[in-house]
Amino acid sequence: MTQAVAVEEVLSAGAIGAIFRGITSEGRTVRIVANRELMPRPPLPGEVWRIGGVIHHHPTYGAQVHAREVSLERPSGRLIVDVMARSASFPGIGRTRAKALWDALGENLYSTVDAGDAVALAPIVGEELAQVVIVGWQVMSIDARMFAWLDRHGLSPRLGRALIDLYGAEVIAKVEENPYRLLALASWAEVDRFALSLGITADDLRRLVAGAEAAVYRRLEDAHTLTAECTLADAAGSLLGGGIKQGEQAVGAAIADKALIRLESGIQGLGPWSMERFIAERAADMLSQSWYPEQLRLNGQMDVRQVLRSSQTGQGLRLNAGQEEAVIMAMTSPLSVLSGGAGVGKTTALRVIHTAAEQMMRPVWQMALCGRAAKRMEEATSRPATTIARFFGHIAAGDLDLSADWLFIVDESSMLDLPTLYRILRHLRPAHGLLLVGDPGQLPPIGFGLTFHALAVSDLIPRVELTEVHRQAASTGIPQAAQAIRDGRLPDFSHSCEEGSGVAFLDVTPDEIEATIINLVTQLGGSADVQIISAVKNGPAGTRTLNNAFHGLVVAPSTSAGFAAGEPVIYTRNDYDLGVRNGSLGTVVSTSDHSLTVTWDDGVTNELVGRALADLEHAYAITCHKAQGSQFPRVIMPVFASKLLDRALVYTAITRAQQQVVLVGDRSACMAAIKSPPSSSRRSTAMAQHLRRCAEAA
Repeated sequence: MTQAVAVEEVLSAGAIGAIFRGITSEGRTVRIVANRELMPRPPLPGEVWRIGGVIHHHPTYGAQVHAREVSLERPSGRLIVDVMARSASFPGIGRTRAKALWDALGENLYSTVDAGDAVALAPIVGEELAQVVIVGWQVMSIDARMFAWLDRHGLSPRLGRALIDLYGAEVIAKVEENPYRLLALASWAEVDRFALSLGITADDLRRLVAGAEAAVYRRLEDAHTLTAECTLADAAGSLLGGGIKQGEQAVGAAIADKALIRLESGIQGLGPWSMERFIAERAADMLSQSWYPEQLRLNGQMDVRQVLRSSQTGQGLRLNAGQEEAVIMAMTSPLSVLSGGAGVGKTTALRVIHTAAEQMMRPVWQMALCGRAAKRMEEATSRPATTIARFFGHIAAGDLDLSADWLFIVDESSMLDLPTLYRILRHLRPAHGLLLVGDPGQLPPIGFGLTFHALAVSDLIPRVELTEVHRQAASTGIPQAAQAIRDGRLPDFSHSCEEGSGVAFLDVTPDEIEATIINLVTQLGGSADVQIISAVKNGPAGTRTLNNAFHGLVVAPSTSAGFAAGEPVIYTRNDYDLGVRNGSLGTVVSTSDHSLTVTWDDGVTNELVGRALADLEHAYAITCHKAQGSQFPRVIMPVFASKLLDRALVYTAITRAQQQVVLVGDRSACMAAIKSPPSSSRRSTAMAQHLRRCAEAA
C-alpha cells in the first residue's frame, strides 16, 4: 500500500524506529512500523506522512504496515480535519472547530490558509483562533517543504527538524545562500558533496573557510581545543582535496573571516576560544576582588579561623593541616581548587566548610555532574546536593536567587568539560564564590577541553592538594594501590577475591572473561553491590557483550524496549527536560509495552517514553568514562590491551570502589597501561595560556 496517513498516536519510539497509529483520508485506522533509517525522528500527532509498505500480520497486534518508504507532506482532502484536531501546532482548535472550518470552506480551506487569510476564518472560529490556524499551518508547511527539499537533494531527513529550529521559514534560502551552514549538523563529506552539486566551486571562499572549520570540528571530536597551524593546514587540505597549499589558504581565509583565532601557540575555533577566554577572564575578575575576605566576617567580630575551630569542635572532628588550609581557602578566596586522591578526606573538609559557612551566614550550593556524586555529597555533608543539570534547571525556572552571596561547590570537577564550566561561570557574579573539588589524576572529561586539570596546576588559582590518607580509607588498600598507579607503578595485587576488600588481579584469557565475571558478580554479592567498569564497549571485555550476557540471565519479562524491572540502566544523552545527563545511572522500577519507569541515583523517578527509550542502555557494565563521578561498594574491571587503556583510566576505575576492586584479564596489558602517560597529557588546549594572559592584564 501507498497512502497518506494523519498520525493519531505514537505508540513507541526507540532505537529500532517508530510504531504509530494513523488515519487515512477514508477514515480507516492503520498501525505502522517504520525503522530508524527511514524515519530518523518519531512522527508527531497530527502530521501527515505518505507511507509505502507491506502489510504483515502480528500475532498480538494484527495487521501492521511495515514501511519501505516514508515522506512528510502536507495534508490533502479531509485529512486537514484530523491534522488540526490532533497536532500541537493548532492549540485550541480541536475536532469540532476543525470540522466547522472544513464544512464551511471545503477544499478552499487549503488556499485560504496558504494565503494567510485569517479574516476569512474569523467568522467561523473567532479572530484569535484564526491566527492560531494560520501560524500552525505555516509551521507545518515549512516542515513538509523542508523534508521534500532535503529528499530532492539527497540529504538525510534527520537534518530537517534542526534546520527548521535554526532558521524557521527562511531555512531553504539560508542553506542555499551558504550550504556549509549544514556543517554543524552533518558530515563534511555529505555537506561538501551537496554544496558542489549546487554549483559551489572548489576554490570558493565559503568552501575554504568551511574546510578549515571542519578540520577544527574534527579536532574537537578528539577533545582538543587548540591545533598547531601546520597540523590544521594539513587536515584542511586533506578535506578540501588540494593538499597543504590549499589548506594553508583555507586557514588564512578562516582567520581573516574571524571563524578561527590565531594564538602564538596555535589555532582555535571561535567557540572554544570564546569559552576558554571567558573562563580565564571571569577567573581573573573573581580573584581581583580584594574586598572579598572582609565580607566574610560574622557580626564584624569572628574571623574565619575562629569559625574553623568552632566548626571542628561542634562536629567532633580534628582536621589535619591540609584540610584546615582547604577550609580557610574556600571561605576566603572567590575561586579555589581542592584536589587529592582517594581517601585523603576531601569530603570531611567539605563538611566543615558547610558548617563554617553557616556560622558566617553564607549560603552554600553544592553539586556534581552525575547523580551518584551528588548523592555522595549529600551523605558526606548531611546537606542537599544537586546535579549540575538540575542546578541549571533551577536557574531557568527562577527557583535559585542568584542575588545572594552564594558559595558554589562542584565535586568531581575533573569531569567538567569546557562548555559545562563555561555555563556555570556565566551564571556567577563577582560576589559569588566557587570551589572546584576533584582529582586531576582521573580521566579528562568526555567532552572537549580540559578545565579542572588546567586550573589545578595553575599558580594563578588558589589551591590545596590533600595527600594524607585517612586510616579508615587506608585499611581497604585501595588508596595505596591508586597512588601507585597515579605514580606509574604497578600496585600490590596480593589480596584475594575472598577477602572482601583490597585490590586483586585474576589472570584470564579473553575467552574466559564472560564466565569469570558472571561468577565473580555472584561471589561478591550480586549486581546491586558490584559495578563492572570496562575500558571499551565492544569485544569480549566490552560493555555490550557483558550487558547482553547479564540481561540474558534475567527471567522476568522485558518490554519491547528490552528492559526488565530491577535491571540497572544508564542514560546516554543530556536531557534537560527530564533533568538527566549522559551517564546518569538508575534502576528500572516498572515496565509496560511502551514505557519504563526509572528511578535515578539522585532519587528522582521518571517515566520514559518515545525517544527517551532509545537513549537508555543496560548498566551491569559501563565504560570508565560513564563511571567517573560515581562510587560503588565493589568494582570489577576487565583489563585487556586497548588504545583506550591507560594510567588515568585504570586509576579512575580503581578509585570508584569503596571496599574492593578485582581486575580481570591480562596483567601485562595492565602494566603497560599504568606505565604510559595519562590521557590528559595528550589533550591540547589553550586554557593555561588564556589564564596567564588575563592574569597579566588584571
